[in-house]
Amino acid sequence: MATENVFLLANSNTIELRGLRNVFTDEYINTANVVATLHTSKGVSVVTPDAITLHYVEESDGCYRALLAPETPLEEGKRYKLHIVAQGEGLTATWEQLIQAKVRR
Repeated sequence: MATENVFLLANSNTIELRGLRNVFTDEYINTANVVATLHTSKGVSVVTPDAITLHYVEESDGCYRALLAPETPLEEGKRYKLHIVAQGEGLTATWEQLIQAKVRR
C-alpha cells in the first residue's frame, strides 16, 4: 500500500530530502544546493518566491529540510506537485511527488 503525501492546512509542514549521496562514491553530500517548488495541478506556483531553499541538517548525513509556513495558500482536497532539485559535487538529482492538502482531524 502506497503512503499518501499530505500537507496539513493551517499547520507548519516540513519538506525534507534524506540521505543525499554521490552516485559514484556512495558518500553523503552535505554541501549541496537543494531547492523545492510547489505548484498547483495547473502549474501555478503556490509559494513566493517560487523556490524554497532546503538547508542541510547538521551531522545528518545528507539530510536537507525546509519549513512550509502555516499560511501557505493550500486548498483542502486539492493535489499539488512538489519538485525538489539537488545540485552538488557536479551532480544534479530531481524528485517529484504529489501532495494532497488536508485538514487535521
